[in-house]
Amino acid sequence: MNRPRPPSDTGGGVPDRPSAVEQALADVLRAASGLHSQRALPVVASALQQLYGQAPVDAALLQLAEADMPEAMLTLGERHKEDDPRAALGWLQRAAALGSTGAIIWLGRAHRDAGRVTEAKTLFNEAAERGDAEALHELARLSLADGDTAKAAELLAASARLGSADRITT
Repeated sequence: MNRPRPPSDTGGGVPDRPSAVEQALADVLRAASGLHSQRALPVVASALQQLYGQAPVDAALLQLAEADMPEAMLTLGERHKEDDPRAALGWLQRAAALGSTGAIIWLGRAHRDAGRVTEAKTLFNEAAERGDAEALHELARLSLADGDTAKAAELLAASARLGSADRITT
């Protein structure tokens, strides 16, 4: 199976010219990324994978990622975090650098889970400043862990106002 190349890899694995199926899949995925849901692209990619298999969907995502589409980079990173963590991290870092709040949050969680809370807070704050409710929720969880229940309540309320009332759990 060909895995997506990280942004710095110039090696082979994916032909220079996409097949007709890969191009059609890329067009569908591009349209899905235009929907008003951060989760639309991964859901559509997963559905297409059921029909066409992983390789052509990954090739289509790679085509979009190489065209600087942060949503495709985030999707590639999430899809390959287990089987190719190095490439996944490269795509997630590149998506974050292009402003993807989903990638910023993903990287913040990775820092948090590794015990690097200061770095996690910095990333969550960056996403929160862009109006991301999930980032506010993550900051609330960190405030609770620090014992600052007043700050956590304030952050959860702000998160709920932005539309993540269903995520108010710890």
